[in-house]
Amino acid sequence: MFKHTLAALVASAFLLTGAKVAFAAPQDEPAPAKKPAARPAQPEWQKAYMAANQALEKKDYETAITEFEKVLGDSETVEGAKPSVAYNIGCCNAMLGKKDKAVEYVVKAIDLGFYDFDHINGDDDLKSVRGDAKIAEAMKRNQAKKDAKDAEAKKGMDETRKKWDEMMNPKLPDALEKVKDPAGAGFDFTFDLKTLDGKPISSKSIAGKVAIVDIWGTWCPPCRMEIPNFVELMKRHKSDDFVLIGLNDEDRKQNVDAEKSAKLASDFAKKNGITYPLALIDTKTIKQVPKFSGYPTTLFIDRTGKVRLVEVGYHPADYMDGIVKELLAEGGAKKGEDAKKPTDGKKANGE
Repeated sequence: MFKHTLAALVASAFLLTGAKVAFAAPQDEPAPAKKPAARPAQPEWQKAYMAANQALEKKDYETAITEFEKVLGDSETVEGAKPSVAYNIGCCNAMLGKKDKAVEYVVKAIDLGFYDFDHINGDDDLKSVRGDAKIAEAMKRNQAKKDAKDAEAKKGMDETRKKWDEMMNPKLPDALEKVKDPAGAGFDFTFDLKTLDGKPISSKSIAGKVAIVDIWGTWCPPCRMEIPNFVELMKRHKSDDFVLIGLNDEDRKQNVDAEKSAKLASDFAKKNGITYPLALIDTKTIKQVPKFSGYPTTLFIDRTGKVRLVEVGYHPADYMDGIVKELLAEGGAKKGEDAKKPTDGKKANGE
């Protein structure tokens, strides 16, 4: 399973820097329109990278290797791209049956900083070389660097989450005003899918409950950053008429390769302790969201099945909790201990 698209490389940089990207940042008031500046010329390494990925889509591994080699050899290539490029060359060689070359480049990828050892160990494209002693040794000698990088990434994510929480929580009262409009977002949302473990899940099966439906992908940094918030919501409302469902779009094309998408989502869910059901979204379902604009897109649905609020981007646990409480209160007393608590902005923010 090859890593990564150019967008994913940008996303990786986002995780460490907290910089905003179009599909990631919390939504804010739009800035006044400005005359677009002339776009700078695309670097040669990026052109080669895109050409390599186009070759991969056609399973033209020889061409992909040639283009990826150009990326590795370009002095202007950003350092963060090189580990994934080397890994992709390794995968291409493995698919062509060139085991020695595959091992060489996977080892090179690890030494350059490709520390996703779980991905390597579970990658079917590397099935022929996965147990190679040289790859195992490369992992062993880089384990300390991996641990340090993981810690740095976690610290960066925690700091970014804190900043976004501080920015978003004060906006809860505005969101609650929108929720109080009975017309809501103005559309119904129906689906009939199967969870990753094969169980049927549909809009009919959650009828009568307040629901959050999160449209996301494991490739999306703010989507991943939101996962602990959803897990926290499940804990807070375990005794309430509340459900949370994640609908994965792993290729931004509604999962053309369903088997591949299901494996990505399932592996991520196990590794990150996701406690709510996941299913692969299809085109029919995603098209129900008017002007769908990015990931994550979170739908807040009332007991009648009407979407009352659509939020795009990362949102804090307390922010989403306030909205859920408001919708639960519409249907009568809650079952949990928060039943008698008011749902004003301050309480919803835990103040």
